[in-house]
Amino acid sequence: MAHCEPKASASQQSPPRQQGNRAMDVAKDSQKSLVIAQRLPVEILIAVFEMIILPPRLTRVHLSRHRNADAETWISLPYICSQWYPIALSVLYASIEIRTYKQTLSLLRALQTYPHLRKLIKGLHLPMRVGVPCPLEVYRLFCQIIHLVDDLRELSATGVCGQPVFQYPGTFIQTDDKAAWTKSSLSLPIAPDRHQDLVYLELRGELTTLSVSLPPQLFSFQGLKQLTLANIALTERLNPGVTPKLPLLEAITFTNRNPILLLDDWLCAHPKLHTLRMYEARGPTIIPRLISSGKIKRMEMMHCVTYQWNRELISSWFNACTSLRELRVSDDIFLQNSDLVPINLEELRVEIARHWLDMTRWERYFERGPNLGRFILSAHPRRNRYKELGESVISYAKEHTPVVVFEPPNCNCSDNVRKSRSARFRTIPGNTIQDAIGSWNRAPECESE
Repeated sequence: MAHCEPKASASQQSPPRQQGNRAMDVAKDSQKSLVIAQRLPVEILIAVFEMIILPPRLTRVHLSRHRNADAETWISLPYICSQWYPIALSVLYASIEIRTYKQTLSLLRALQTYPHLRKLIKGLHLPMRVGVPCPLEVYRLFCQIIHLVDDLRELSATGVCGQPVFQYPGTFIQTDDKAAWTKSSLSLPIAPDRHQDLVYLELRGELTTLSVSLPPQLFSFQGLKQLTLANIALTERLNPGVTPKLPLLEAITFTNRNPILLLDDWLCAHPKLHTLRMYEARGPTIIPRLISSGKIKRMEMMHCVTYQWNRELISSWFNACTSLRELRVSDDIFLQNSDLVPINLEELRVEIARHWLDMTRWERYFERGPNLGRFILSAHPRRNRYKELGESVISYAKEHTPVVVFEPPNCNCSDNVRKSRSARFRTIPGNTIQDAIGSWNRAPECESE
């Protein structure tokens, strides 16, 4: 009987010299690739690094801002080669979101130790947490960071509530009189004449449950294009004849509380305004004039149904906004109101974050004969069943719409155990500074998470 020897692998069959030549060829190919990458224009390298660090897909799906889950990849970018170092460093520091007290302290120390980093930061974001105010220790550190940074373009921060009381012309005093709260105002954590080139500002009123007025300093940012007001209840209507306008304002966003009725006349006076976003925002009692003014071309309604948005209000809202061309809605809007969602749109985007929709919901919409330029279904939870159901919906949608896109999930935040709504609000700070900071570190950034 012949004895069968095991067949040698390709590497075992090749003589040592041939193996060395092959390894040399691989090394040369890798070197050529690196040389080609090094020759790319700076603008292309910046675009590539930005896609790696902060993919647009994640910023659309989440209400909060999420970096790429593969942190090791983008942290190592500056150290690949010396030519990439300054480019990657500028991208890494361009927009910073602070999530914990430790991160706040580390960033402050880095800016104090390495002053050359200050000019790289163009965006600073301190997220709001559900049910837990920002601890004053974190806020003080954040204010110091804002003061150190050279020239911000984007800022998300909490406004501190003060109680100015008119006593004599041009003078204000601090008082504890409850009647004075009707004249309270939020203050921005920005020194006068600093960061005048802001194009994005998110101002939050999380440290107060009182009705306030907007800080006069806000209206000095004449280059502002996007304004977000989160958890702010205003005291009075803004008069466009008295209150300065923001001539370049393109988008207004409301989160939680929704003061759109008090801002209605002022917003209608902005010539370039075309986008309205509402995230977990309460429904107004009447339809604002802004909706029927013909200005709003793009609208986003994310996780709003549980905030006093009934079918009658949603129907009146969409019927009044005849100028709407692009609509982004979350699953809760589509779940109960698919027969009310507009059908004549250039783009409809439906985000699946909490509830999957059975085929009857989709059939109810598409049987109305929608005229869509593009339909996008974005499924967030990382479950195989969601992906399969999404592909089924896409197959059905292609029968009614020429351009259909399905975006499967590419992040891992839905793998975490979701807390109930009541459990999230039971996160109450303790009596010590450490307890307050710990509660803030652990609290979610929005109710949809």
